Amino acid sequence: MNWAYIAGFFDGEGSLSKNKSSGWRWQVSQNDKAVLIEIQDFLRSYNIPAYITCWKITTGGNKAYVLRVDTRMNIYKIVTMIKDFTIVKQPNIARFLAWLKVSREFPIISCPAITRMCLSFKNTGLGRLRIARMIGDTEGRVRQAIMDAGKGKLLSCKNIHWDTSYNA
Repeated sequence: MNWAYIAGFFDGEGSLSKNKSSGWRWQVSQNDKAVLIEIQDFLRSYNIPAYITCWKITTGGNKAYVLRVDTRMNIYKIVTMIKDFTIVKQPNIARFLAWLKVSREFPIISCPAITRMCLSFKNTGLGRLRIARMIGDTEGRVRQAIMDAGKGKLLSCKNIHWDTSYNA
């Protein structure tokens, strides 16, 4: 299991949509629950909680399952990892990222994992502007995240893995 597989699966069987009541939702559906369980386990290894529910029962008695991720931060983690591999769902991803940038409800650099990522990139010699472009945020918020990390304002975070192979 890897991010490219999830991107292809999302392109064919998934959706990313904004609900009026509960915010954004990333989901993939499938008749074979075992495939969704593998994706769920993969996402959990990146500290992304995902939930599988029985979506509907067809007239033939077959069940359709859906794997959902509901929080904006977790959707952001998924989208940043799959955006370069998707083809069909690129407009949905672009719309989500554009909404997220202008949203006052959700600062991207609020997660300790992203703060750690900014600090680790900074320690490799990358500048704030390049880091901001890598994670889709502003240079000012990257600067604040690095300053917060230097002051010890990090919470514990387990098993967060980020793709650092960015070419600018």
